[in-house]
Amino acid sequence: MNSQVDAEYEVLTDSIYSQLLAEIVTEKSLTIAQMERLRVQFGQARFEAALRITKARQKALSKFPNAERLWLDPVRVEQATHQTVALHKALRFQGLKVADICCGLGGDTMALAEASAGIIALDLDSDCLRRLQFNLNQLNLADKVALVKADANQALLSPNLYIHIDPDRRAKDRSGRPKFHVEDFQPALSSIFRLMQQHSGGAIKLSPGSDFETLEHAANQMQIRTELELISLNRECKEATLWFGALAGPCHRSATTLPINASYQGELSNDYIQIIDTENIGPFLFEVDAALVRSGLAPNFAKAHKLELCMPDGAYLSGSDPNQIQSPWLTGFEVLQTLPPDRKSVRQALKRHSWPTAVVKTRGRIHADEVLKWLEKAPSGNTFETLFVWTSPNGTKIAILARRLTRNQASP
Repeated sequence: MNSQVDAEYEVLTDSIYSQLLAEIVTEKSLTIAQMERLRVQFGQARFEAALRITKARQKALSKFPNAERLWLDPVRVEQATHQTVALHKALRFQGLKVADICCGLGGDTMALAEASAGIIALDLDSDCLRRLQFNLNQLNLADKVALVKADANQALLSPNLYIHIDPDRRAKDRSGRPKFHVEDFQPALSSIFRLMQQHSGGAIKLSPGSDFETLEHAANQMQIRTELELISLNRECKEATLWFGALAGPCHRSATTLPINASYQGELSNDYIQIIDTENIGPFLFEVDAALVRSGLAPNFAKAHKLELCMPDGAYLSGSDPNQIQSPWLTGFEVLQTLPPDRKSVRQALKRHSWPTAVVKTRGRIHADEVLKWLEKAPSGNTFETLFVWTSPNGTKIAILARRLTRNQASP
C-alpha cells in the first residue's frame, strides 16, 4: 500500500482530522508557527497529506464544481478533463455502455456515468482507482461505475462496449512533464489501434498541442472512420478528441467552443491560401477562437464569411464589417493605426491616442513579456485598448493599435 495515499484517506475519512483540513483551508498562508503546531498536533504524515489534498482541490476548483469534496492528486488534476468539456463529450455516449480506459481521477468517468447506460473505468494505478471510488461515493455515482485495475495494453474488453481512452502523457518521463508525441503515450499506439479495431466506436482524448494528425492519418489508413474535434472553453483550446467508428461525425474535422456549444465542421482544404499584405489590414481585425484555428478550419471559415487571412493558420482575419463580432468564433477589434514594432514608435503612438496601457497580443518569434516593457503600466482586465505585434509570413514585423469591440458596438 502507498503510505502517502493511506495517510490522505485517513485525513479524509477520520473526523479527528477535520480540524486539520479546515485550518489549512481557512488559513490561506500558514505561518511557520502554525505549521509547526499542526505537525505536532496531528503528525507529520497527516499534516503533509492534508496539504496535498488542499493543494489538489485548489488546483481543481476551475475544473470540478465539487472539488472541495473530492479526493484529488495535484499532478493528476492537471491531466483531468474539465467537467464542462467532459459533459459535452459524454452526450455522444448517451445511453451506451462504455469503457473509460486510463480513467485517472475520473473527470470523464463522472460525466459518462451521468449520460451512459453503464461504465467500466479501467486504470493500472491502484491509487487513482482508490481516489475515484471515494469520489464516486461522494457524488452518489458508485452504483453506475465498475472499477477495474488492468493494463490497457493487455486488457480484454467486450466488443459491445464503446470506449473512451485518455492516454497517459507522462508515463515515460520521470519528471512528470507531459509528452506531445503520440508515440510516447501509454497505452502504446499498437494497443490504441487494436482497441479502435475491436470496438465499434469511441473517442480518444488528446492534447491540442499533440501531433494528433499522426493518429488521425494512421486510423484512416486502416480504414477507420474518424472525426477530429478541437474543443475550446472560454476561448482557450482545451482538448483534441479523435472520435472514431460509429461515434465519428460526418466531417473529418470539427471545432466546438464552450460553454455556448457552437460547432463548426468541414474538411481540410488544399487550396492555396492567400495572406493579406500588412499595409492592407483593417478596418477591422478579428481574433479567431483557438479551437477553430487548431482544427485547421479557420481558412474555410474566412472564405465562407468573406474575410481575409492575416496569417496562414487563420488566427487573425481582416474585414470591413464590424457585425462579424456577432459570430461566436470571433473577437473583433477596430484598427486605429499600424506602426513599426519598436519601443519608441509604440510609446509615441500610445501617447498620441492617450492610452496609458494596452493588452498585448503577439504571434511568431515575439514574446509578449518583452513588448509589455514598452508600456508605462500593465493592463487590467477592463482594458479594451490592444497592441498587436506579429511577424508576417514574409518575415516583416508589424505593430497594430486597435480597440476591442463589444457586441453592442456593432451596427444594428
